Amino acid sequence: MSVPSLVTMHEQHRHSPSTATGRDGPAASRILALSVLLATLHASSGLSTLPYRAGSSLTIKTTGPRLSPSRPAPFAPDTQSRTSLAAVTLPVGLLSAPLPISICAACLLPTTIGYYRSEYGVSYGYGMAVGISAIILLRHASTPANLPAAAVWHAFALAFYGARLCVFLAYREINVERFQKMRERIEERAKTRGGRLARTPFIMSCALLYAGLVAPVVLTRMCLSGTGVWWNRAVGACVGMTWAGFLFAAFGDTAKSVAKASRRRDGVPEDTPEMLVTEGVFSVVRHPNYTGEAIGWTASAAAAFIAIAARSAAGCPLLPRMTLGGLLMLCGVGVAGINFILANATGGLERRHMEMYGESPKYEKWVKSSWGGFSIGGRGKVTKSKELKEKEEKPEEDFMI
Repeated sequence: MSVPSLVTMHEQHRHSPSTATGRDGPAASRILALSVLLATLHASSGLSTLPYRAGSSLTIKTTGPRLSPSRPAPFAPDTQSRTSLAAVTLPVGLLSAPLPISICAACLLPTTIGYYRSEYGVSYGYGMAVGISAIILLRHASTPANLPAAAVWHAFALAFYGARLCVFLAYREINVERFQKMRERIEERAKTRGGRLARTPFIMSCALLYAGLVAPVVLTRMCLSGTGVWWNRAVGACVGMTWAGFLFAAFGDTAKSVAKASRRRDGVPEDTPEMLVTEGVFSVVRHPNYTGEAIGWTASAAAAFIAIAARSAAGCPLLPRMTLGGLLMLCGVGVAGINFILANATGGLERRHMEMYGESPKYEKWVKSSWGGFSIGGRGKVTKSKELKEKEEKPEEDFMI
C-alpha cells in the first residue's frame, strides 16, 4: 500500500534570502500577511499543497526597524536586527498539526484490515502501519546535508521492523498449522461480540497506538537539526539501542521458528517439554522477541525526548505548543501502551508455560538459569493441573474429604 502525500517538518538552516519588491512598511506587512496565510492554508490542508521539502522557508527583506512578531520563535536571530535590512524567516508548515494527514492515514488504513479478520489488525496492520509511516518519512526526507544521520536511521529502524514483522507473520501463518487454527479461534470469538462494525473502537485505538510509535521519528526529524555534536551522538545512541532491540527481537523470532520447525520434522508432539526452545539466546532470556521490542520502542521514544532537549539547549526555535504537546502526548501513549501490551504478553506466556511444563525438570532448570524479561503477572502460583494431579495421587484423602 502507498499513501501519496508530502510530509514536511520545521527545521532552521541557512537560507538564501528571496528578493522583495516593496520597500515601505505597508508593502512588507502585506507580504508578511500573505506568507502567514499561505502557511496556515498549507497546515489546514494536511501539509500537501506546497511543493517543498523539509528545511525550506520564506525569507522577507525589509528596511527600517526590525518587526516585532507575536511569535518570536520562527524569526531569525537578533544579530540580524543590527543592520538596516531585517531578515524575517518564516518556516513553511510551522502551523502544522501534530501529525500530517499522510502519517495519520498510514496508521489508520492498514489497521482497518481488522474488519476482515480481527487478528490481522494487531498483526499485519501493526507491521504495515509502522513500516509505511517510516517509508513516507524517508521518501520525503530532505537532503543528507540537512537531515542528521540519526534521524534517517531512526526512520529506517521502523521501516525494518514493519517489513520484518509482516514477513515473519506471513511465514508463520502459511507454515504453522497451529497459528492457522489460532487465527480462526480469534475470529470466531470476535464474531460473537457483534458485527464487524463493532470492532471500530478497537481498530481506532490500535491506530492511535501505532501513531504514538511513529511520533518519535517525526520529532527527531523536526528537532535534531542545528543541535550540537554531543546531542546528536546521544540521540544516535538511542537510535542504536532501537536497532539493537529490534534485531534482538527478530533473531529471537527466527531462532525459535527454526528450532520448532526442526522439532516438528522430527515428530516431537506439540505442547510437550521437548518442544521448549531453551538453547542459544533462550538460555539467557526466555522471551527475546518481547524483550527486544520493549527495549527498541523505549529507546525510540528516548531519542525523541533527547532531540527536543537538544533543540532547546541549542537555542533553536521550538515547535508551536499545540504541535509539540500533541507529539509528546502521542509519544507517551505509544511507549506506555506498547510496553504495557508486551509486559502482559510476556506474563501470559510465562503463566502458560508454567501450566504446561511446570512439573518438567527441563522447565524448572530453564527458569532458574534464565531471565523472563519485563512481565506483568509472572508465572503465577500453583496451577490447576498440578493440583488435580496431587488429588489423583492421594485418592484416600479425597475419599475422606
